[in-house]
Amino acid sequence: MGKGFVLFFIISGALKDVLDAFELPDSKTRMDEVKSAAGNDMMKMMQIVFPVVTQIQQEVIAKYGFTTDGEGKFDFIVSVQELCIQIEVLRQTTEHNRSISLRTRTHWLMRLINEGLVVV
Repeated sequence: MGKGFVLFFIISGALKDVLDAFELPDSKTRMDEVKSAAGNDMMKMMQIVFPVVTQIQQEVIAKYGFTTDGEGKFDFIVSVQELCIQIEVLRQTTEHNRSISLRTRTHWLMRLINEGLVVV
């Protein structure tokens, strides 16, 4: 199993756990409280809500070996970006392979039709 394959499972697991963390009753209560305190004021959102969001995320990513400081958050974000790139490359490769496979099958089918071995 390659490093990229392991990274895929670690980061995708961490992302799932981060999203799940926001669904926990304690997190929902904390988020509701800070959102209510901030209201529609963007400055208050940045001062009150964002730190709580960051704290919830940090609690989760720490379980995956990322430090809870700025560098750990940065490393996690870079890892997520790398995962997104890997997923896109995989999608493009799969699409390309399907295209080649379809062209090959079409080529052979047309050849069989032209030789009278298959009647349409």
